[in-house]
Amino acid sequence: MTHSRKKNILFICTANAIRSQIAEALVNQKNNGLMAFSAGIRPAPFIDKYTIGVMKEIGLDIVNHTVNSVDDFKYSPIDIVITLGSTAYQDCPSWLYEHKITDHWGFRDVSGRSKQSFRKLRDSMKTIIDQFISEFSNDLSDEDIKSLLKKFRV
Repeated sequence: MTHSRKKNILFICTANAIRSQIAEALVNQKNNGLMAFSAGIRPAPFIDKYTIGVMKEIGLDIVNHTVNSVDDFKYSPIDIVITLGSTAYQDCPSWLYEHKITDHWGFRDVSGRSKQSFRKLRDSMKTIIDQFISEFSNDLSDEDIKSLLKKFRV
């Protein structure tokens, strides 16, 4: 069995303050064939305090994560791009779709909502991401990865 390098996966949401930060942390906590990054179409000045709080509740400290713009990844070797909200999907720069595996997982935006809404989002994202990771392998072909991503669309 051959072991290839980890695939770089970029999660994109509108502000890089909630959904993409959660996804990045959930993927990177696992010892798997993926290295996650996150970015926003229109980055916020900081990560939402509820995002930091609900991730800490499950033992993931993201206080030192940074808010990133999609433009920060223009020259990075990204293998997989997943948009997590309709704005990110609609406004994503076309260069992100060149020679990459892409999909859209439309998780609901909880900006300005209660901490309980953030918990529900975190838990639903964790369920999907855990299932995706359990079936992911770096030995999968690009077409198999695309099919796997489709399987977990929200």
